[in-house]
Amino acid sequence: MTKDSIIDVINRRTSWRSYDTDYSVPHEILDELKEYIASFETVGPFGNKARFELLRIPDGERNRLNSEYGTYGFIKGAEYFLAGAISKKKWALEDFGYIFEHIILKATELNLGTCWMAGTFKRSTIARDINLQQDEIIPAITPIGIPAESRRVVGKLIRFVIRAKKRKPWEELFFNEPFLPLKKEMIDESSQTALEMVRLAPSAKNKQPWRIVLDSKGNAHFYIQTESRDSHIHFYQRLDIGIAMCHFELTKRYFKKDGNWKALVPEVDFKSQPYHYVATWIEKND
Repeated sequence: MTKDSIIDVINRRTSWRSYDTDYSVPHEILDELKEYIASFETVGPFGNKARFELLRIPDGERNRLNSEYGTYGFIKGAEYFLAGAISKKKWALEDFGYIFEHIILKATELNLGTCWMAGTFKRSTIARDINLQQDEIIPAITPIGIPAESRRVVGKLIRFVIRAKKRKPWEELFFNEPFLPLKKEMIDESSQTALEMVRLAPSAKNKQPWRIVLDSKGNAHFYIQTESRDSHIHFYQRLDIGIAMCHFELTKRYFKKDGNWKALVPEVDFKSQPYHYVATWIEKND
């Protein structure tokens, strides 16, 4: 996917809410991002296809139109917004999270600032600007621009409140059978690194809802942790699991490990736990 190591890109990715209004994105950088979006097969692991539109904010209008898009002051000075739409079908949100994160990481590789926004934007305004169809939804958008040299006070406060850089410890996220904490020394380097890149993935309010079980065959079962066994799977959690799947797959492929995603009934039974099964990465044997 990237010229740089995907591990380096994931480690560099951060959420930017303030952008430099004195500079524009260089044409060659913008063209490379556009070419990536155009050439990238925007289909997720469950088969849903997304479409994207890059909306440019005219010079001198950035802060006003940033507010018009309903960012409520959270975003300042962004030169572009990338908006995505996907049909209202089963697994659409998981697929969108997977696809959109690919693009976010490409923008990161190009040293552009981004910020996942799934709640704080005015959907009606974006829908108008991308000609949203009746069977489509807009799960998320991102600002795109040159990051400001220093983060604004609002951005720093948001990051403090959600503890943006704080991550749950390994033993709370990754398990083996039957749902016992997974020890790093039990698995190979590609799996260790792929799981660590999942641990670093962004999520709504930094909730980190993904839980992954590696079974005895080396398959990685992805789950969403819910509030309780009867809890409704939240809109944002479904995007988050798609992001986690993106990070896991890209890292595996960096290590030359081929595989594919399947929704199946895992042999591991976790009915007593508040976990909702999503999909399994099945790695092909060498």
